[in-house]
Amino acid sequence: MLSAAPDTDDWPRRPAWFAEYFPRYMAAHTKPGTRWFHVAGTLVGAVLATMAVVRQRPELFALGALALFALAWCGHFGIERNRPAGFRNPVRALPGDLTLTVLMLSGKQKTLDRLSEQGRTPRT
Repeated sequence: MLSAAPDTDDWPRRPAWFAEYFPRYMAAHTKPGTRWFHVAGTLVGAVLATMAVVRQRPELFALGALALFALAWCGHFGIERNRPAGFRNPVRALPGDLTLTVLMLSGKQKTLDRLSEQGRTPRT
């Protein structure tokens, strides 16, 4: 059964700082497989978006967005077993996807693990 990402119901609608949002975003991305699906989706989406601009073909931009979310959601549903935050607000999830991708490709998995744990820890 799919569960909501940890603490998603009390996520601020507009976090004052990305630093406040990102640990909560990472709490829904605890497993490496989920993270790699996000990386793949972000990279495919970026390539298709770039091709859309270069070739002046807007349908490629739409296809890039579809690829990004489809791959990310495969990770959530198939590996993480939770509901993606992007369901609520895909625009807000995009900076998280981009940051996750950069950190994964930079070999910063331990940083992501720490942030994920921080995002699961209840605030007092």
